[in-house]
Amino acid sequence: MTAPRRLNADHLAIVVLTVLFGILIAAASFVLSFHGLRDVATWGRVPIQLAWLVPVMIDAAVLCYTLAWLVQRARRESTALSWFALVLMVAVSTLGNTLHGWEPSTEIQRIVGTAVVGLAPLAMLLASHTIAQLLTAPIRRTDTVAAADTTTATTAPTTTAPTTGSIPTVTSPTTGSIPAITAVVSLDAARAVAARRHARTQTRRHRPRTPDRLALAAQIRELRAETPQPSFNEIARRVGISRSRAHAIYQEAATS
Repeated sequence: MTAPRRLNADHLAIVVLTVLFGILIAAASFVLSFHGLRDVATWGRVPIQLAWLVPVMIDAAVLCYTLAWLVQRARRESTALSWFALVLMVAVSTLGNTLHGWEPSTEIQRIVGTAVVGLAPLAMLLASHTIAQLLTAPIRRTDTVAAADTTTATTAPTTTAPTTGSIPTVTSPTTGSIPAITAVVSLDAARAVAARRHARTQTRRHRPRTPDRLALAAQIRELRAETPQPSFNEIARRVGISRSRAHAIYQEAATS
């Protein structure tokens, strides 16, 4: 029995309808909030010709800091400022529209209107700081490390020879130019590396000898017995292998 077909959430029509409904809801909310906050602005003695700037300052800020939060999250940057500004503006807009529908007393209207209008410098500060954060490339940790490496290479620091069981340190030749760098080396890790190298050496030393390798070893020994004794470069050329391989086969045959 086949499972019943369900609506595909990633279908283009679903995405388009969701976006359209979202735009419609945002537009209706902005119009309603615009009417309420414009009247609240007049409570703070803002001229009627400029009262429309207050709802723009508050409700447009909600859209601005929402987009800034999305950008900063995608860049893996701090979103604390965007969250603070977003919550602040939403709270102010909600409070202003609520009090506008309630029609409080004249004293409360004066206090609320003055507080809302007084947010203008803070709104300008938050907006300019957010724009600076979005337009300025942050300093990455890799850039800091690269700058430190360049400075270290330029000043040519001297390395003190470590004693047995001690931790090596790198000090700057000029006092105060570069802080002393302490390289913490794990002795267990060093022993593990040495053990792996020793195991590889033992494996090469006790490598099983194939007939071709035995024949090469015998041929190299015969050539080394000639008078005058040829060099390993000459032996490698006559045998048809590299000098390093010829030398390794000869040493292996000599130690066996």
